[in-house]
Amino acid sequence: MSYLHYLLLARPDLYVAQGFLSSSDNVKFLFGIGGEGIREFDVEWNDPDLNKLLYAFIYRLYEPGERFADPSYTETKPDKETTATYTIKITYQGGTKECPGFYPVYARNPFTTRTHVLSNPNFKVEGNDLTVLKDQFCRVERRFAELRILNECKYRLGLGESGSTFASIPTLSKVLETLFDVLEVLRYLRLHRKVLHRDISSGNVLYVENSSKRSLPPNTVSVSPAEEAETNGLPLCYAKYLLGLRYVYIEVEIGLSLTMVGRSSNPLETSMLLGTPLFIARAVERGGPVPPVFARVPGIPNSPDRYADAHPDRVKNFSSSNKEFIFNPKETGDNEFHGMWRHELEHDAESVFWLLLYWAVVAQPENTPKEKIDTESWAALNGDHGSRTRLISNLPRHMSPNLLHSFYDLLRPLIKDLAAILIIDSHWLPASDPRRDRYYITEAFQRSILDFVIKNRGEKFMEHPVEKMFRKPRSIDWGL
Repeated sequence: MSYLHYLLLARPDLYVAQGFLSSSDNVKFLFGIGGEGIREFDVEWNDPDLNKLLYAFIYRLYEPGERFADPSYTETKPDKETTATYTIKITYQGGTKECPGFYPVYARNPFTTRTHVLSNPNFKVEGNDLTVLKDQFCRVERRFAELRILNECKYRLGLGESGSTFASIPTLSKVLETLFDVLEVLRYLRLHRKVLHRDISSGNVLYVENSSKRSLPPNTVSVSPAEEAETNGLPLCYAKYLLGLRYVYIEVEIGLSLTMVGRSSNPLETSMLLGTPLFIARAVERGGPVPPVFARVPGIPNSPDRYADAHPDRVKNFSSSNKEFIFNPKETGDNEFHGMWRHELEHDAESVFWLLLYWAVVAQPENTPKEKIDTESWAALNGDHGSRTRLISNLPRHMSPNLLHSFYDLLRPLIKDLAAILIIDSHWLPASDPRRDRYYITEAFQRSILDFVIKNRGEKFMEHPVEKMFRKPRSIDWGL
């Protein structure tokens, strides 16, 4: 069974991986089907059709055909450095093109969403960089709670750049700028494209260090202070612009718009992929609002001047306020959740918090003493939604001194502020409270992060590089 799993991970061009097991009584034929699972059947040695089945089995190894292999993978070549490279035919708005020299860099979940990422750093289509291709099975016309696959296709996404994983970002300042931009993109996708990501994690946020491909994005314009004053709010505005660089994205184009390729699938039961453990929002993990606790609900953070100038519409919708209140669940009546619930933007924003906390916990600054992570907090961070709820509740008041490296003590106030925003699930707040708005947590996080970056620019703890090796948790003395 493991053989079929790993063969589908290693071969993005195959729909079906074949295998068989023989015993003294029969031959078991196994078929690992991408996006579905494993099918099997037994044939006894004296079965008159066994020879035909073995012939067909061997024939399909060499001639898989369109039912066993993706016809858009037109050529496979052995490669000493990358194992193999593929030529992939894509269909895009400008026509059809063969893309040679793409090699696998990532694969996951062969029997569910089956994701493959391939790269060729030097490839272009009509003058545009196309360095990454991502293939993934997607469930079409499926609502959030749907557990049946009504129709399945293989979706191909082309990207112009690739990067390193989030955990490899070398400094705190770049981490915070990256997270600000992630929040900005998540907000844009939800507001303007009606799209939710739903799986923000350290593996799904890629960091590009000083891209040499171009100095400015293709749809970039310079914005003068006078023009800024007249704007009703920039639709997409990244951290570097707000920190003084003179450019801003006006439109979003993710590589090329590629068509769906592939096949239909028979219905089958499948579990939904809602997020990645450790980074998944607590409400998403439990399938409903986080139960309320007795806690302080903080006021609405102030807007840094540059942010207010770029986004007067956001500032108007969420006016800064020092007004806070104590939430007492005993005073709200029925605290049991009743009704429909769905994944929303605020849950993706919570995943951004877990990204920051994870990086801050494991970061080991270069040329500093090795400090072990507090075991209890590390276990809570890697625990279920209940453990992480207790961790969030404790962070604003009693953050363990060994949760972060002492070099990052000045980061503690930001983490405490962000955790305080998350303690009370917005579901329990009054309908008239702006903090109940689906965009509020994203807004509050962006203001808090940008304000922290501006106030601490150039500080040693912001620019000091970290080691590639992570901090380790303390060992447990069992007293044996």
